[in-house]
This record gives sequence, structure tokens and C-alpha cells, in this order.
Amino acid sequence: MEIKRTFEFIEYALENYPKDDGFSVKRNGQWEKFSTQTIKQKADYFSSGLISLGFQKGDKIVTISNNRPEWNIADIGMAQIGVIHVPIYPTMGTSEYDHIIRHSDAKIIIIAKPEHYQRIANANVIIEENLEIYSFDKTEAPNLFNDILKIGEENFEQNTGKFQQMRADITENDICSIIYTSGTTGTPKGVC
Repeated sequence: MEIKRTFEFIEYALENYPKDDGFSVKRNGQWEKFSTQTIKQKADYFSSGLISLGFQKGDKIVTISNNRPEWNIADIGMAQIGVIHVPIYPTMGTSEYDHIIRHSDAKIIIIAKPEHYQRIANANVIIEENLEIYSFDKTEAPNLFNDILKIGEENFEQNTGKFQQMRADITENDICSIIYTSGTTGTPKGVC
């Protein structure tokens, strides 16, 4: 299998190196393991959930998160339907978040921790655009990442045709992610 698109890495791993502990994270002192198959399946459900929510190729989603399996699930799920991932450093200030979210034209925001919600909840763009915030962990955010996975799983069969077509339409020349600079020499700049 020749890999040309970022989401194909998980398929390659599943086909050639399937593991019960392909991804792991330590939570509350215990290791939680995610198999390669589970990551692929959850990424597919995330893609399906985004389709159900009306996302199209070229739409953008901001994530503010530490390194964790859910971030990878979201990243793969976005990439395979052409939604552009805009990951942001979790340590930026409200004004930087406001600028990046506004400049990127994000449709939703996914955060990881309560402190991330505290930093962005009052950002002008969140209020002005009435942007929905989802969270990997339980926070004050009104929505959970798992809500998108659940919608995706419930509608996966119905979304399969559109999902397959959207995947097929992704080329190696499409934008997968926009990374913003830290803004130390001015406002953060996006790099495709």
C-alpha cells in the first residue's frame, strides 16, 4: 500500500502491524489502551458524525489539546473527509485563541481540559459567532467529543456512501492541517 494521504497511515498500520495497544494513555494512574482497529473505527465514526453535522470538505475545526488518542482520532477523522484540522497550543492566551479561531474560520472547537474551556469561553469570536465547543473530557463545555462519535456510529450505515465518496475525493495536494505560529513576532500566522 502506497501512502499518499495522512489518514492512510492508520490503514497501513492496521493492515501490516495491528496491535492491541496501538495507542495508550495514562489516566488516573492507569494505562488505557486503544487497538489499531479501535482507532480506525472511532476515526470512521468521527467522520460520519461530522457528515451528520453537515461538515464539508474545506471546513475547519480547531482543537486545543494535549497529546492523547482522542486527538489522533479527531485528526484522522477530519482528514479522511477533507475537513481541515487547526490544532492550537493549549497554553496560548485568550487574545491569541480569538485571533486564530476567527482567522481560521473554524466551525467548531474541540478542547481537552477544563482549563482550556476557561481560556476560550469568553473569547469574542466564541460569543459573536456562537461557536459550539466540544470537549474530550468532562468540562463546562456543553458538548462532548463522544457526542459526535455517537452520532457517527448511529448514522454510519446511512453515511457510508457519502463517507466513501468524500474519502475518494481527497488528494495528496489537499490541505490537511493549518498550523499557527506562536505569535512571538506579531499575530500568529497560519501555515498549511
